[in-house]
Amino acid sequence: MKNYALDIAVKMFTSPAPMDFEEQINTWMSDKPNVLVIGLDVTSSYDSANSRLEYAAILAYQTSEQNAS
Repeated sequence: MKNYALDIAVKMFTSPAPMDFEEQINTWMSDKPNVLVIGLDVTSSYDSANSRLEYAAILAYQTSEQNAS
């Protein structure tokens, strides 16, 4: 029996700008077209020290890439 939990990894993205944030995720995903994303959590928070919003995403994915058939 295969333990699929061993094949799960997490990637985190952060940015103060929503467009840069989206570009980071798109670039990462285009570099890994055969990775199965199994979870995504996107949040924003206010950084009072810098008076700005900050965006963060945590993406869970299966690390064992399969060649597209």
